[in-house]
Amino acid sequence: ASSTAMWRDEGVEDEETLSAFLEASKTREGRAALSDALAD
Repeated sequence: ASSTAMWRDEGVEDEETLSAFLEASKTREGRAALSDALAD
């Protein structure tokens, strides 16, 4: 599965948000923050 499809499954449709998430997911800190956000 592509990462964009994964984000879409989380309800993220906005392209800008998507790009921000993809940027963040490139760093360990970003991934940690994203998984925290998605776990809520």
